[in-house]
Amino acid sequence: MKISCVISEFNPFHNGHRYLIQRQRENGTTHIVAVMSGSFVQRGECAALNKNARAHCAILNGVDLVLELPTVWACAAAPVFAKGGVSIIKSMGVADSVFFGSECGDINLISRCAEALLSEEFSTALAKNVNSMPSYAAAVQRSVAETAGEECGEILNSPNNLLAVEYVKEIFRQKAGVTAETISRKGAEHDSDISSGEFASASMLRENIDNISALAAFVPDCTVPIIENASATNDIATPKSLERVMMYALRTADSQRLKRLPDVSEGLENRLNQSLKGSKSLDEVIGRAVCRRYSAPRIRRALCSLILGIDKEMQAQAPPYIRVLGLNSNGSEILRLMKKSCTVPVITKTAHYKTLLDDNAAKIFDKDVLAADIRALACNQPMGQDFLHSVKIV
Repeated sequence: MKISCVISEFNPFHNGHRYLIQRQRENGTTHIVAVMSGSFVQRGECAALNKNARAHCAILNGVDLVLELPTVWACAAAPVFAKGGVSIIKSMGVADSVFFGSECGDINLISRCAEALLSEEFSTALAKNVNSMPSYAAAVQRSVAETAGEECGEILNSPNNLLAVEYVKEIFRQKAGVTAETISRKGAEHDSDISSGEFASASMLRENIDNISALAAFVPDCTVPIIENASATNDIATPKSLERVMMYALRTADSQRLKRLPDVSEGLENRLNQSLKGSKSLDEVIGRAVCRRYSAPRIRRALCSLILGIDKEMQAQAPPYIRVLGLNSNGSEILRLMKKSCTVPVITKTAHYKTLLDDNAAKIFDKDVLAADIRALACNQPMGQDFLHSVKIV
């Protein structure tokens, strides 16, 4: 038995995801676990499809067990996102490897880059470069190149390479006891609006998610009815779905509250307050607040943390539970093994979480429940979503 894990969003699940899973099966994996974002995703938005639908798509397409990456870590910058995912995999106590797609497809190069990021030499170089480069990301890239060589610095130009490096860095830092495996991405580039054969980027698919005929060529056949059902029931979220909610939250938050948000430092709270004046839309606010240090996704994540009540202290800890969203018979085998080795409580029924978790863990779980309800608000769905859906068994 070989149990491999992938940290994912599946927003939505497409042919590129299926390709990644198929290739990992060819590499000898017998059981696949996906640690998947729930109701909110890393770019600071609601997930297009709800987490139960996305878990169903994953199980139908080769994943055996879907676990939720809690909202506190799912709606976060790459280092925190990776930290949460790797921590859950480590807590399972049964995983053999973590696999992921990358543009470079070179695990040795990715590992060298990850080691560089953990070194004192990198910290010294970053302190020197951070104020002289056009952005923080550029300073990181320059500092990695100075620490581990230009080849390592260059791979950070590509988004999936960057996330892959963060995964490996966390495997090293947490001593997670798993190997890292990478598969070269195939097809359309990240965030591209141009398809390539049967492959298209998730962002392009989200833009066309209501157009099933345009979408069908780029997603597995068995997922089409799930997307059609979401469309028919108006259970599809877009970046505009929560615009008024975020504008209201920003208008009513004081500077001290903004300071406590993840991703907020060095006066961003003042930029947000200034940007709000005279703005009629969230895009206007973000456009005025963007600068060399603060990117649009970073600002969107901060605003999501605002409406969800997430602060920096929550993200500083590790996920204190594992929650099951979906499984098949292989997934049941993994769960049976986890009963002997898992280091945190495993939640299979939402109604039981308060009896299984301590106060701190329950507070984190409450954010998942709130996130599901805020996403439901965005889609005009009933409240209590986490209590209306059970584990998807295929």
